[in-house]
Amino acid sequence: MRALGLLAAAAAIGGAAIVSSAWAEPPPADRYELKQVDGGFLRLDRQTGMTSLCAPAGDGYACRPTAEGGSADAAMVAQLEKRVAELEARVKALSPDRSASLKGAVPRDPTLDLPTDEQVDRVASFLERATRRFKKLATEMQREADGGSL
Repeated sequence: MRALGLLAAAAAIGGAAIVSSAWAEPPPADRYELKQVDGGFLRLDRQTGMTSLCAPAGDGYACRPTAEGGSADAAMVAQLEKRVAELEARVKALSPDRSASLKGAVPRDPTLDLPTDEQVDRVASFLERATRRFKKLATEMQREADGGSL
C-alpha cells in the first residue's frame, strides 16, 4: 500500500512537471526524495534543499512549498555565521598575544635616540686600539714560537 502511495505521488509530481514545463528536460531520477508524513508526502529537492508538502488534491496530489522551505537557506546561513564567529573567537583566545611578545623590543617610535658623531668616533677609536693590541700580541706569540726575534 505504501509503495502504491509513493508511486501515485511520483506519478502526480511527474505529471505536473510535464504539464507545467512541456519543453524542459526532466529532472534527474534521484533529484527528489519523498517521505510519507501525516497528510501526504514531504518532498525534498536534493539540488536546492527546498522542501514541499504534497497532499491529496482532486484526482492526484498538489505540492506546496513548506513554510521553512524558503527560509532554510537563511537559517543555514545564520547558523554558519554564528559558527564562524565562535571559531574566530576561539582562535583569538588560543593565539598568543603578539603585543605581549614584543615587550622589550625596539619601540616603533620614529624619533629613535641615535648616538652622536662623537660617540661613534669614541667606539671606533676603542675598536682600533683593541685591534692593534691583538695584532701586537699575535706578532709576539709568533716570534716566541719561531724561537727568537725577527
